[in-house]
Amino acid sequence: RIDTALGSLQSNPFFDTGTFDQYFMAKTNKGKELDASNKAILATVKRLTRTPGEGAFSNLDVGLLEGQLPKMEYDMETNRNNLKQILVDALYAYGVQAAVSNKKERDALPPGTTYVDTNTGMRYQKGEK
Repeated sequence: RIDTALGSLQSNPFFDTGTFDQYFMAKTNKGKELDASNKAILATVKRLTRTPGEGAFSNLDVGLLEGQLPKMEYDMETNRNNLKQILVDALYAYGVQAAVSNKKERDALPPGTTYVDTNTGMRYQKGEK
């Protein structure tokens, strides 16, 4: 959902996200969708980053998590990088050991490594056919 919202913002020929652009785009439906997407995923990100027995999240903890999410004030490249990192962190939480985007990265993995191809979103274990 966040990726779709970013793509929608990026499709605007004049503005997308960033220090200046945020003032124009935040009030549009596209900007509101990014905000709503972030709120929807925040609970999931909190669950993935919290360790058992840790206790309640402080306002600082929530602020740090929100800082990882794409935002209107960040430029598009930063937003895309933040989104990729969230994906990688989520995958690791579910037992994926690596994320690869090309054959060279895949070939460098040791046998038996569980990985995700970031181009397809498919999960594999090196050595499987």
